Amino acid sequence: MVLFESPKRVKELLEIMCESDPERDTVICRELTKKFEEVMRGTAAGLARDIPEQGLRGEVVVLFGPPQVKPADEGDIRNALVALLKDMSVKDASAQVAARLGLPRREVYALALDLAKGAKEESEDDDG
Repeated sequence: MVLFESPKRVKELLEIMCESDPERDTVICRELTKKFEEVMRGTAAGLARDIPEQGLRGEVVVLFGPPQVKPADEGDIRNALVALLKDMSVKDASAQVAARLGLPRREVYALALDLAKGAKEESEDDDG
């Protein structure tokens, strides 16, 4: 994401980014193509601390890198499967969750089978 921002609002922009993703890779470029060109790199939180309260001077461009991908844990996988198994087959639900989370289908399918088996046993216990 590339933003052309007022030098006086850069600190506020970084503080807003810190509310959702303080570790986002960030670059602040000041006075590009000029004699006093300056490039600052770091995280949104780190750069927000470094910028003075009165803001910066000159023309400013702020670049935000892509958000960090948080690997899915077993709880995330289980929750996604449980939601989909209500309306889909084990095969279809596991394929969709594996594709969405970037995981091996075989592992997700095995977990989906366990969940479906557990749900079936619970319903048999309730009936009997």
